[in-house]
Amino acid sequence: MIFTFRNALLLVILLALAGAAQADYHDVVFCGELAESDCDLLKASHENAAQKTSGTAVLNLDLFWSVPELDPFKPGFALEVQVIWNSDLRDVEMLDLTTIHTREDEEELLTMIADVLSRTSTWITVSLNLPPEMQGFLEEEIPEAFFSGADLLEVRLLEGDVYLDLSGLASLAPNEIPRGWFGFNVMDVLEAARARNPLPGENENDPGTVAAREESLANLEETIAFWADPAFLETFVAIERLPDEMMTGRTAAVFKTRLDLSSMFLSDRLREAVMASADAAEGIDIGGNDVSGAVTIMAGMLEWAAILGAGIDIDALHILDVEEEVPLRQEIHLAWDLSALEAMLGSLTGAQETDSEAGPESDSQPDVSLDTVTVYSYPDEEVPIPVPENAFFLPPGLIQVAQDALGRQDFADPDAA
Repeated sequence: MIFTFRNALLLVILLALAGAAQADYHDVVFCGELAESDCDLLKASHENAAQKTSGTAVLNLDLFWSVPELDPFKPGFALEVQVIWNSDLRDVEMLDLTTIHTREDEEELLTMIADVLSRTSTWITVSLNLPPEMQGFLEEEIPEAFFSGADLLEVRLLEGDVYLDLSGLASLAPNEIPRGWFGFNVMDVLEAARARNPLPGENENDPGTVAAREESLANLEETIAFWADPAFLETFVAIERLPDEMMTGRTAAVFKTRLDLSSMFLSDRLREAVMASADAAEGIDIGGNDVSGAVTIMAGMLEWAAILGAGIDIDALHILDVEEEVPLRQEIHLAWDLSALEAMLGSLTGAQETDSEAGPESDSQPDVSLDTVTVYSYPDEEVPIPVPENAFFLPPGLIQVAQDALGRQDFADPDAA
């Protein structure tokens, strides 16, 4: 895939949607060395947020990167993601990976998914705002509307039906993406996928299937337990409570979390976990590739990753309503100094820049900055989400045809015979 501005933008949109859809619901509450009362407040906000059946979230994401030759202009863009959701988040928790892997009756699993979807509705709107200088910076033609903030994508989930308005994306790629509203039923997609690839639990009486499922589940549970282990988290995560603030006339508790990626990659526990995975994968071959050898190589790259991690600063602010004990705001700030990456690439390639090759002097260093701010609210009543008018709804047969086409080698590889 050619890494164009559109591809980068689509990647960030997917990450933004994934983050916004969580609605601040996480399985792990890390307290570190916080006072017991502060930890209790964090845990209470976690539980109370999970019990909400309606809410809104507005996420603003700014991504910019510096290029010394363009100093002081920094290319980048801003996204705003507005989310309205009506659902019991504990229902969503029921559909975790462990449940999917352990459910032996696939009909029961599909029924559970359909039941959760029938009680879930979500409305997501993504808008894009570009700085004026980006028009001359990009080789691709960008519609003027996106330089003043225009809708890029709209998604609605209503009782198992998904509707997408692709008009904004189509304006960026008119020859590749159709305009207008399109809809499909999630269960139709799952049924079509099931027809091609049985869900976990199919042929459950087959000893090989049972053994593979049990091994997969054991590895999954071990991985989840490892990343949720406070003893491991405290090697690279620090959290503290800052002075309280006032937000909309209410007292708000402020917690600051800081991640040290370099320490994480250099952690003996992480290296041991990776090497244990290599031992467990001994003898496993996928597509002619030795899985154990690949994992061993990955373990050897941890030190390189630590060098890169030393140039990445990540901190987050979690702001909670002290009285209601619910999340109000979350800020995440990432700054990545690319000097270490450039130096590492230079040492690997043996490239040495001479004075004659060097560009004009600049005080700035290459870096990337990512900042997100998410504001939450919890209305007393559900916010109605309407069905889009004039949406083209994809029938199950057409979904099956599309999935068959995507699965064909000649569709995936235009050069295939």
